[in-house]
Amino acid sequence: MDNCILFGNVAVGAPSGDDEDLFLYDGGPILSDVGNNMVGVMDAATAFDVASLGNQTGVDPILLPLGDYGGPTDAFMLSACEPISPAIDAGAPLGVAEDQRGVLRDADPDIGAVEGPAPVDLLPIVDEVCPGETLELTLTWPGATTEWPDGSTGDEWTTGAISGGLASITTAEGCVETVALDVTETPIVQPDLGLDYSICPPNAANPGGNTFDAGNAGLGATYAWTVDGNLLGINPTFLMDVEGTLEVTVTLGECEATDDVVVEWYPEYPLDLGLPVTLCLGESVTLDAENPDWTGLPPVFNWQGGPLDSEFEVSTSGTYTVTATTSNNCTNSAQIEVVESPLTTVDLGEDQSICPGSDFILDPGYPGASCLWQDGTVSNTFNVNNTGIYTVNVTLGDCQANGQVFIEVVTPFDPELPATANFCDGDSALILAAFGASNYTWNNGVTGNQLWVDQPGIYEVTSTMDGCDFTAQVSVSAQPLPQFDFGLDVILCEGESIDLAPNVPGADYVIFNDSLTTSVLSVSESGT
Repeated sequence: MDNCILFGNVAVGAPSGDDEDLFLYDGGPILSDVGNNMVGVMDAATAFDVASLGNQTGVDPILLPLGDYGGPTDAFMLSACEPISPAIDAGAPLGVAEDQRGVLRDADPDIGAVEGPAPVDLLPIVDEVCPGETLELTLTWPGATTEWPDGSTGDEWTTGAISGGLASITTAEGCVETVALDVTETPIVQPDLGLDYSICPPNAANPGGNTFDAGNAGLGATYAWTVDGNLLGINPTFLMDVEGTLEVTVTLGECEATDDVVVEWYPEYPLDLGLPVTLCLGESVTLDAENPDWTGLPPVFNWQGGPLDSEFEVSTSGTYTVTATTSNNCTNSAQIEVVESPLTTVDLGEDQSICPGSDFILDPGYPGASCLWQDGTVSNTFNVNNTGIYTVNVTLGDCQANGQVFIEVVTPFDPELPATANFCDGDSALILAAFGASNYTWNNGVTGNQLWVDQPGIYEVTSTMDGCDFTAQVSVSAQPLPQFDFGLDVILCEGESIDLAPNVPGADYVIFNDSLTTSVLSVSESGT
């Protein structure tokens, strides 16, 4: 056999004589010493040959190391569950009855390893099981019977966590060996999200929602948070800011633990203050937070800087905030802007006089407003043509304002100039403008309401009244002197008379001696 040390053997019938301890029987491959039962190994193969005398053939022996195992040195120990070896240096010359230990040798002592059954080579079973679950263990050995800690037999066994358990393996040779069983429970922590409950919904007055904690499920655990089946988080904690069914699944190894909770929101008071409110000049506005659609108990209202009431009358612009707290202590808040109307006062200006024919427009100054004038017209401006009181009602959004003004259109001044005037050639004429104006200016630079003219032409006067200038003109022409002849001087007899008649065609009148006006003068006295 390989590396087998044999000592002190005496071979009988060896080819080289009795001094040859070992020889190949019949040319090999059987190693023999004739008198002893040896196991022969010619190469590294696992097949073994044995000597011709007293051997168990066809057996794959377990070769134990040489040593003193305290047993006998007999050869046939195959069925021993704990094989023993012959004593060290047990071989001895013929006639020696004891080995070196003083143990009697039998008739055919063996030198070498004692054959024994194959040992059961199974490792301890170490595994994990999820809390509350079982695990199926399998333990087999060819030709052996397995007995489990509860006394049951078979290759498989269902168990929960177990520590320090032993399973017995009984081989076909009757040998019994034990295998340690150690099944630990995976240290996963069952999450507890608590009971279903209702909570105030998150809003500006109550931000944040509610944070849930799945607990410390152990090193390497993973988390999956779902709301109504939708995955929303993977951390140990989760902020629940919606309502629905919240479920957490904790995974550690092959184990899972779940819990769920239904979160519902208390109804919050629906605050709707509407669009920004316009505050008209000199007025106030009432803000009302009450919602007629609310069917619960009346909430507690609180206006910032105002009353504990649903209504708040304000007369200044700004941002106003109100909170409503329900009987479930849920708060909601809302804001509304109160802005001053750009419509303040309507100023059409001072009462005044305007010249006739001038372009005078009244403008309240609110281009985007609706302006209703005294005559029923709607326009942003109004053209003034006549003397009177002008009023306007300006509407801008919900606000209104009124204004009025007296406008006098100055009456045109008539200087009462004739259309034409004339004077006798070589004489002059007086043009007289009517009294009543404050100033008179003629086109030749002369001032005053009187103008002497001795030249024909167009004469224009500008008269001023109430700041307005009025003009009038007269056409002046020179008339030639009328031509007439009384004839030669006449001598009248006493008691006689003569009729003098100029006979000037077109003459208006005839003046005799600067006093008598008649077309014919009867003269009975001397004179010129």
